[in-house]
Amino acid sequence: MKVIRANSLEFAELWQRLFLDSEFQHPLYQPWNIEFYKALAPESQFKDCSFVVG
Repeated sequence: MKVIRANSLEFAELWQRLFLDSEFQHPLYQPWNIEFYKALAPESQFKDCSFVVG
């Protein structure tokens, strides 16, 4: 078992694959949406703790 965190090069590909295979994943959890909110509120600070277990 391996934990792939948001800052890993593998993360985006794995996340996208899981999203496409899922019938119930909500689009707000997509990485592009996180980037949108970063641009919308650049003064905000947060830590992306997303991960995938493979």
